[in-house]
Amino acid sequence: MVQAGNRIEHVDVIPGAEASEEGTTQITVYYCHSQDAAMEDLLPRETIEPSLWEGDFYIVYEPESASVVDVFFSRETLPVGGDFEDFYQQWRAAPRTKRMDQDPMIGYFGGQSAESGTSISLRTPVINIYNENTLWAEVTYWVPNTMALTGEEKNVHLNVILTYQDVPVTLEPEQAENGGAVEDEGIVYRSYTYAWTLDSLEDGAQFRDLFENADNANTDDLTFGGDFELTAEVSYEGGSLVVNGARKTASDNSLFARGSGKETAYIACLRHLQNLDAAFSGAAGKTAAEQTADIPAVEGYVFRPIDNNQLRSYDGGRYTIRDLEIGTDHENAGLFGAFEGTKGVRNTLTGIRLVNTSVRQENAEASGALAGTASHVNISDCLVYWENNADETASLREVLGDSASSLRYQIISGTGFAGGLAGKLSDAQVSDSAAATLVSGKTAGGLAGRAENVTVSGSYADCYLTGDAAAGLFGNLNETATISNSYAAGFIASEDGDTAAGLCLGGGNATVRCSYSAMLFSKGSDNYPLCEAAGSVYDQTYYLDSDRFADDPKIDGRALTYAQLTNTALWDNFFGGAFTRKSAADSHPYNLQTTLTLTRYIYPGLPGLTHYGDWGAQFQNGDLVYYEKYADGSYGFSGGGVNHLQNDRTVILDGYAVAYNDTDFSASLGVALDMTYPTETGGETTKGIHYSYGNGNMYTITGTNPLTDREETYYLLPLPAEIVNTGYASEDFYQTITVAETVGESRTYYYNPHFANVPLSYEEDLDLSQQADHLPVSVRTPRHLYMLSRFETYFASEHQYRFQQELALDYTAYIGYDDDIFTGKLVSQSPIGVDGDAPFRCTYDGGGLAITGVVPADSGKSDYVGLFGYSSGVIRDVVYRMEDAPLTLTRSGSDTTVYVGALLGSNSGTVSNCAVYGVEITVNCYNYSTVYLGGLAGENRGSIRASAAEAARLYALCTMSNAYAGGFVGGNQSGGRIEQSYAVGRVSVSRARYGDVAAAGFAASSQGTLSRSYAAAALEAEGGAARYGFAGGESANCFYLDGGNFTYRALHFVARYEDGGGAQGAAWSQLTDKNGKAAASLGMGFVADENGYPYPAAVTDGEGRLVHYGQWPEPMGLGDFGVFYWERMEIDGADTYAISAIAAFSDANRTEKVSTLSTTHGDGGVVEEYGYGYYGLEDQEVSRTSSDILGGNGENQDANTALSDLMEGRYAFHCFNTWGHNRGGPGALSL
Repeated sequence: MVQAGNRIEHVDVIPGAEASEEGTTQITVYYCHSQDAAMEDLLPRETIEPSLWEGDFYIVYEPESASVVDVFFSRETLPVGGDFEDFYQQWRAAPRTKRMDQDPMIGYFGGQSAESGTSISLRTPVINIYNENTLWAEVTYWVPNTMALTGEEKNVHLNVILTYQDVPVTLEPEQAENGGAVEDEGIVYRSYTYAWTLDSLEDGAQFRDLFENADNANTDDLTFGGDFELTAEVSYEGGSLVVNGARKTASDNSLFARGSGKETAYIACLRHLQNLDAAFSGAAGKTAAEQTADIPAVEGYVFRPIDNNQLRSYDGGRYTIRDLEIGTDHENAGLFGAFEGTKGVRNTLTGIRLVNTSVRQENAEASGALAGTASHVNISDCLVYWENNADETASLREVLGDSASSLRYQIISGTGFAGGLAGKLSDAQVSDSAAATLVSGKTAGGLAGRAENVTVSGSYADCYLTGDAAAGLFGNLNETATISNSYAAGFIASEDGDTAAGLCLGGGNATVRCSYSAMLFSKGSDNYPLCEAAGSVYDQTYYLDSDRFADDPKIDGRALTYAQLTNTALWDNFFGGAFTRKSAADSHPYNLQTTLTLTRYIYPGLPGLTHYGDWGAQFQNGDLVYYEKYADGSYGFSGGGVNHLQNDRTVILDGYAVAYNDTDFSASLGVALDMTYPTETGGETTKGIHYSYGNGNMYTITGTNPLTDREETYYLLPLPAEIVNTGYASEDFYQTITVAETVGESRTYYYNPHFANVPLSYEEDLDLSQQADHLPVSVRTPRHLYMLSRFETYFASEHQYRFQQELALDYTAYIGYDDDIFTGKLVSQSPIGVDGDAPFRCTYDGGGLAITGVVPADSGKSDYVGLFGYSSGVIRDVVYRMEDAPLTLTRSGSDTTVYVGALLGSNSGTVSNCAVYGVEITVNCYNYSTVYLGGLAGENRGSIRASAAEAARLYALCTMSNAYAGGFVGGNQSGGRIEQSYAVGRVSVSRARYGDVAAAGFAASSQGTLSRSYAAAALEAEGGAARYGFAGGESANCFYLDGGNFTYRALHFVARYEDGGGAQGAAWSQLTDKNGKAAASLGMGFVADENGYPYPAAVTDGEGRLVHYGQWPEPMGLGDFGVFYWERMEIDGADTYAISAIAAFSDANRTEKVSTLSTTHGDGGVVEEYGYGYYGLEDQEVSRTSSDILGGNGENQDANTALSDLMEGRYAFHCFNTWGHNRGGPGALSL
């Protein structure tokens, strides 16, 4: 094998040694190039990694000792030139830095290191420990690529040891969750990375489980929560080289955040929090816990209450704990199960923020957000409240319910005690804390279900409560309570026989100072305004009066009217300066009461505490309100603290008005108002108007007072059109308006006349920019959506508003303000979002409610055309009906690219659960222009899921242009992702002269990800255009309707397609099979109506039910029997059979002409066979009397079978070839 010509003499064993050096040895070596035929003998191909053969390398060896001396390697061609010996002498002794600076870099390995006395040092491994909701360790080590060439890589070994409390555990590479070679640092090294889970929230995958099989008798004595050490050592064993190993150590905490090795546990994620529970994790030795970061939920995880009798304190640091779902069967359920100090030595809970916490334990003895049971404890600066998650829900009503339908209680103890903070509370101090949630228990309280010997100061509860016994603060008070500078607000839902109280129920006496109750009660019996116990003592303590209290002489003089309790001028006198006025920014109502519109907390508030929750309110006379006129002539309004809008009627007009009730207003005299408002340029102007019945500019409405349940009459004085439809839009959403009575007071409001948001009372220091961030914006009429499209200030705002559609929007039913926009006809509206510089940046939630009577406007220059033009925001639950609203565009020029879809021109954001139907779009393209046309979207660069498009007709006519037309999307670009969606309908393209033109059932072009989706479409492609059953690109678990004759919107067509990627064709019976492969792969369900949409469905309505909007292709009907003409057409080497039949329907005594013959031009189709025949239902015989029109060659069995297959075997066909037979005269066929 020795190659005589590849010989180099006088080679130093030690590279670079001088000949005079003592001990220097010289040898003769030979070399072999990777491209030499002899290399296969020297280095069999299967002995090294296949990818190394793609590089360029030389092996230098000494035959006499059968050893490798040197290896040179590069991913590119080594700079050898014509003389390897010169290269060898130059680079063998060169330092590593010089080889690395070479282009290309030169890898080198000296194989004779063992005999030369030199050695190789392996790189120090790297350890990464990720202390998150999963604690996991990642170890990376490196092996020189040149060692792999000589087979020495197998002698390099990794040993990873985890040591905890002197007990070692080996982490074997075979047990790692991932592992493998990854080439790194160009040509020099190959890296290996392994990862192990050390602790997690999953049962059986916790830190202590690592020691179940440890070889140490003392593992039963281990306690957990301390620090561990991880050692990674890489070594060389079993080879002939001298290789120095390397090791690395790292450490972290076993259960908590780094630095938790002593008595304090630091909490930065949900796993750390859960590990405080001793039974869950084995934690021990921790007497204190400090939260160091906000803690979000882990989707699907049910939290176990913390029980740890060694823990004495928890400091939340005012960081939030969000969306905690507390479950499992616990006697005491909450963040903490039982948190109990000792008499004289109290535990402490401070700075905890529990946001959106659920504790639904029907069988628990005690349930509370903070603790099931807490005793001998100080609770300070702890808040329990709810916030809307803008990414998931439009309002809290979606999560918590509402008063009209039902409330969804979140703190539940079906048979025991339930409280906003704690189920049971004893020997406790509560200060500067609040609970605002929904509590249900046999005994329920805003702060605690049961309490004894407690002190409360500077705290409040604002809860929805229900139970046999329910009270604003404590549902059952034993022993005593001292309450100061505190209040209770909210609502108690009682049944007959239940008892309720404003502050406390039970036999325990309370001493109450500078406090109040503003609780509202659903029943009038057994209600106590403050406390049940007759021995309770009150000082500067009051309650909101109600006709639902029985006479109680013990608390005479403590009842305040609504006007008194909301009058800030009286508060110091009533409460001694304990309370202050809350601003809109400091008020966060949940608005679960459908008869109220709450904005700013109107009762006395606590300094330093934001108010969360709902409260009772009465109408504020003379307030600015939003109003609606309905098709039946009635009116509704929202504002002034109340809500009388109707959600079951069609709105034909809306705007803003000043509202009065009949107790303070003379309808016959009317009133004169001066209104000062912004002009289009941002200045101000004033308009005076006199309102009266005689002037015809006053409306009347009756409604129920939510506090008294009495019916009242209101008068609406509407703002004129120039104010409501102003051309001014504020950067911070709100603009101001001042309404002044000519003789009387004036009031200034923040409002937005373009939408349905309730106005805010003017506050001099209110930060409007902060108020505007992620602001929910109500869309209730076509005017609101039209205004959104009109102003970039709204749709492209960095405030990222959350637009919530609350009613179906029918543009043809809305009459507007005598303008030329809303005329009872189809409205053309500018796309919402212009381009990448001015996109729709916000969230639009359609609520599953229809949008009809509007079509996207096309200026002829827009690049993005759709209801939304260009979106980088969030669009969800939109249902857009484009029926009878066709859109036609024309584009020309090489610099023109247009993206067109019914819902979107282009999406780079998120779209979910949206549907469009009845879509009709035609695009004419000329002179090198390009169009992306889709039923839902022109193009997608973001994420679309669970959405649907029904395209009545998409049509792209192209002359010397490019067009990509897909039933769902024109182009799914790189990075775009579409899943669990579908398209049905008709897609047509026509190509003239030249251009890249394609029609596809789903996506005409795709470089992104398409998965678990399908198409059922009629596809037409003329002039050599491409046609794809599903997509012009790769897909996974996708399908398209194929192999049949179908009818869609009176069009009969043959579905016989190929695909441009991996989608699978499916017959009707396969795609509609609820238990079939397609349904399973798609992961979709089916609509409940057996006579409804037969294919898998993806979109849900407002009730969460699967639904389909629009029409769909169905198997073509041919009656009971008939006669037909047939032909076999060959297109691109594939056969397609089509018929034109006269179908007879026996039950209706009628006939119908049905045809699937192609009328497409320029598709390359050639008719190879044709003829006539007759057919009948498969299970029926058809007799015939025939003339010679059928010919004498017998039936064409291939045609019979093909046509029967297209009808899925429902009919038997009898086909005859009749070309060239009896051309002289007509024939006849009788059945």
